[in-house]
Amino acid sequence: MKCFIKGFAALWHDPDTLPMNNLWEKERGLEMAKKNKEIKRVLLAIFFCLLMSNTANAQSPRVLWEEVQVMEIQNGALSENSQWTLIQATPSHEQCMEAQRRVYEARKNHYTALKESRPKMEIWTTPYTAITTRSSLDPILISNIFHCLPVTADPRRR
Repeated sequence: MKCFIKGFAALWHDPDTLPMNNLWEKERGLEMAKKNKEIKRVLLAIFFCLLMSNTANAQSPRVLWEEVQVMEIQNGALSENSQWTLIQATPSHEQCMEAQRRVYEARKNHYTALKESRPKMEIWTTPYTAITTRSSLDPILISNIFHCLPVTADPRRR
């Protein structure tokens, strides 16, 4: 007896009674192609179900959070602290992303203006997502990271 998986249930068959054991190589290949086609249909249906659930999730209310991360090297070890601030609640993911772009641009403009008075200040950016700064040669990096999260997610509890 051998176990074969069909769908989500395991079926026990005697190998001699399987229909494909009596087929020649070409016929066996055709039978396998039919089975592969069925598997592809099931996987495609699962994919579309997941896609539809993510699409529905994208229309759900979102909250724009700002994570301020301070990273410092102390005694050869990396010390990292995070603080989360709720910026804005929005009715959809698209509106949250638009708010994220606006806040990102405001923070970037602030740091750019600050850099003019501090010539050794360095700024690194990831468009619309993160801004990292370092004053002169200090071993301290400050990152402002923006997240659009579902209303039900509270990143402060991590």
